[in-house]
Amino acid sequence: MEWIKENVGLFVIIIGVFIVMIGVLLTYILLKLRTIVKNTVDSSLKMEATVKSSSDSNEETVTLTVYNTNFRDVIIHGFGFGYKDQNIDFGEEYMKTKLLADHPAVPARSYISFDIDPLRLEKFVLNHNYKSKKIDRLFNVVTDSVGNRTVIKNKTLKRWLAKRQKNRLMKARLMLHEEKVAAYQASHNGKKPLSDGLWRFFHPRLTKAPELVEKSETLAFGPLTEELAPEEVVETVPSAEIVPEESVAPTETDQEPADEN
Repeated sequence: MEWIKENVGLFVIIIGVFIVMIGVLLTYILLKLRTIVKNTVDSSLKMEATVKSSSDSNEETVTLTVYNTNFRDVIIHGFGFGYKDQNIDFGEEYMKTKLLADHPAVPARSYISFDIDPLRLEKFVLNHNYKSKKIDRLFNVVTDSVGNRTVIKNKTLKRWLAKRQKNRLMKARLMLHEEKVAAYQASHNGKKPLSDGLWRFFHPRLTKAPELVEKSETLAFGPLTEELAPEEVVETVPSAEIVPEESVAPTETDQEPADEN
């Protein structure tokens, strides 16, 4: 008893460490159980959408991919995009394309994908942009059969749409200016206004960039057999001296056998 009284502090430390170890173990078990329950009960759906170019035709498509991280099959009610409180859904179209009688089911730990024309997404965004020049946030939206809705921002497609919107506005601004200049020329015997030169000076990106792009496209997609300019002709140096055919004596194998008759 005296030994126990003398080492009571040691016993308290041992019991405290034992209690902490039990608490850590129980916490770990609870977290694992929560993960298992989430992967077996919750839908755990997520959707990705990217722009892809075909290697054969160089055509762009938007590929929608719905992933199922669950350990069981999940039936999806719809998937698509959300923009400014408006949604576009491709669930019904997917069913018609795949000839499905009911809503599609994403297999466990697998995915389904669907391709759409990028112009459809662009028209949807522009129709709900309400005359704004800026492209707002775009969301991937997927809903399962019990109403669980997953919404994720799509920054990649937003940047792609924003670049196209910027180029579209630049071209439209240039077209409006050219229309004003043409109207002035029609009423002033073909003379351009003085403001046209100033406008082009202060907007070099609008005037020079389209011309450079059109020129580069003609160079890229034009025939490759065009003649080079005189200063672009490169002289080729032969790797060995060419001997005229007359000075080459025929070998024995080259000589034809004489006619014995």
